[in-house]
Amino acid sequence: MHDALETTFDRWCRRQAKGKGLRVGLIAWPDAGPTVLSQNATPGLPTSLSLRKSHVFADRYVPGVLEESRLIVPIRLIKANDPADTPTDTFGEGSAVWRSPDGDHPLSIEDLAMLVVLSVRQAFHNARGRAIDDPGFALLTGWMMTALDADDGALIQKMRQIEPRVFWWWGWVLQHIGEMHAAERAWMWQVENHQGPPDAAVRSLLELMESAKSSPADRLGLCRRAQRVFDETGFREFDLQTKLDLARCAALVDLGYRVEALESLQEVDRRLVANPCGGALRQTAKVAWLGWRAGGTLQTLGVTTALASGVVTSATARFKLRRAWSLRRLRSRRPRLPQHAVVPGLADGVDDSASEKVGAAIKRIALVRLDKIGDLVSMQPIIARVRERFPEAQIDLFVTAGLEPLAETLAEGVRPVGVSWKESEAFDKFLNQIESESKYDLLIDLLEPEARRHARLTRAIPAAYKVGFDSPGRGETFTHRVPTPAKPTHLIDRTAWLLRPLGISVPDEVGGRPALSLTPEVIESARVRLRECFGSSRVVGLHVGAGWRFKRWYPESFIEVGRALVEKQGVKIAVMAGPGEESLAAEVVGGLGDDAALFEPTLEQLPGLCAACDLMVVNDSGPMHVAVATGVPTVVAWGPGDRTLFEPRGADGQVRVVSDQPRCANCPQEVEAERCPMGYRYDAVPCLRNIALDQVVAASDELLASGANASVTVAGEAVGVNGRT
Repeated sequence: MHDALETTFDRWCRRQAKGKGLRVGLIAWPDAGPTVLSQNATPGLPTSLSLRKSHVFADRYVPGVLEESRLIVPIRLIKANDPADTPTDTFGEGSAVWRSPDGDHPLSIEDLAMLVVLSVRQAFHNARGRAIDDPGFALLTGWMMTALDADDGALIQKMRQIEPRVFWWWGWVLQHIGEMHAAERAWMWQVENHQGPPDAAVRSLLELMESAKSSPADRLGLCRRAQRVFDETGFREFDLQTKLDLARCAALVDLGYRVEALESLQEVDRRLVANPCGGALRQTAKVAWLGWRAGGTLQTLGVTTALASGVVTSATARFKLRRAWSLRRLRSRRPRLPQHAVVPGLADGVDDSASEKVGAAIKRIALVRLDKIGDLVSMQPIIARVRERFPEAQIDLFVTAGLEPLAETLAEGVRPVGVSWKESEAFDKFLNQIESESKYDLLIDLLEPEARRHARLTRAIPAAYKVGFDSPGRGETFTHRVPTPAKPTHLIDRTAWLLRPLGISVPDEVGGRPALSLTPEVIESARVRLRECFGSSRVVGLHVGAGWRFKRWYPESFIEVGRALVEKQGVKIAVMAGPGEESLAAEVVGGLGDDAALFEPTLEQLPGLCAACDLMVVNDSGPMHVAVATGVPTVVAWGPGDRTLFEPRGADGQVRVVSDQPRCANCPQEVEAERCPMGYRYDAVPCLRNIALDQVVAASDELLASGANASVTVAGEAVGVNGRT
């Protein structure tokens, strides 16, 4: 249904007249929405409903990642011209209209249902109902409550078909603004003639039980109705079932059926003991209270003792208690400072002499980034800025084992430390070893998302000051917590926020671009390899690999691009592949014939080989970031990746990105999956099929014809690597 919602949203956006929006007229009932409208809107006056695509589809979109669309729908309550036509007790087509200069046009039930679902989704996804203060939403809600009362069931059914949980969401939204009467009506619509998700129906019934208006007998009836939903659908969720059982116990106690209540409570007790991680600790107090009400002190002690012993003897519970205790000790030993706090002595704006003293005080620095090739290369501007700030300090960069050769090229004097975090025993041994080593003066965790490997490593590394992004799992580790950027921005700009506690002023958009520092020996070795294969001809490198299969452009597409460049530009093709990608590269070499050769560079050789080429054509991958960071002109066949976050940053005119992303782009990566998250097989993925061959060839021709020359930093200065500058 999401695709249908998006299609409608986009269609309505296209129909907007110069941003004025689509005007909707709602034929007013005499008492349309008196409670909801009284807070935010005045009947008869125009108001507007603002819908943002990234808010409506918050479960699929990150704001700013794709195009941001905004739909403005001015809404007005209007009176029918003929009082006899006023829909006092009936609802039908024409009760709502599109308003345009050439007159009013009846709004179909489907369009009206879509509009309501879109507005409810946006209100639900906004934290704590902030968007509910929108007068347009209040006006539409008040009118819809009256319209649904007069509806014969067609509109309700249509809304359920579009979004099965819409009435549960609507009730939740209304509850958060204090409209309990309207919320209860929405929850009843979710339950009546129920054909949707069972969890939404059960949650609605539970909310109705807790509304404090129903009698014990009514609550017991609602419990039985919810249990029938569980039994008929076969749906089971531990927390929901426990809440339902406790609500049943409370209703039985209120009705005086204490024996039945105790029996039901013992069943809850057994379930909580069997699954202590499903909310048992949160429910213990309620179980004890209901046990006391149902049977007195002895029964309460029996139920509570059995529950407590079962929870404490559970391995899962013991693990959680140990973790909570370790965090408590860590908090008492290393209290967290407020966000935006600066490391003592590193205030921004100090003079040169004070800055030198500060740099001298920080003698050992640990940087942590256990990630892949591309992410590590993107950290180069940040690492270089730290080196600039502390020129005399020893900087240890903790990276995934095997990436040490690449880490050495990021900044002068950085010592890479490989961490085998994928091997449990080796990782545990490393953590025990690092805890006993000498203390660092400063640690910076360069990873924003919460990751267990980073949490364990940053806790183990001894350091006087620890800087990192504030997160539930790692916030207690850091002495200086940096708030996570709310605006979607590039990975480099986001990570640069970690420099602020060091007294470095960082704008929201840093604009830095990675640049690798290669030795003359590495560059000369790459030149020799290419000359041995192709003589003095110009060379175009094709790197056909990527860490995720669904980011790899098709071999036949690379073959077509290579053939076109050989015919038009007279170049030779160096086909490169990483470990496990040899067969893919061999297929491309076979399709290109004598004009191509296969190269399998190591990670240490890859930057030099890329820099020695006249042009690189690559996928969205780690080698893409390596190629751009060496300064070589690069064309990228971009698949499903997040361009806002990971698009390569090169010099002006150096990089061309060719992509045609569908709405399902930026999907989660499942490396071993046979199909992409949207269900497409590799040979039919829209992200890859939509990449235009002619655009890739045109971009390659343009960069080759422009005479752009690859350059790389050697001993601190940029030099040409092809000898044709």
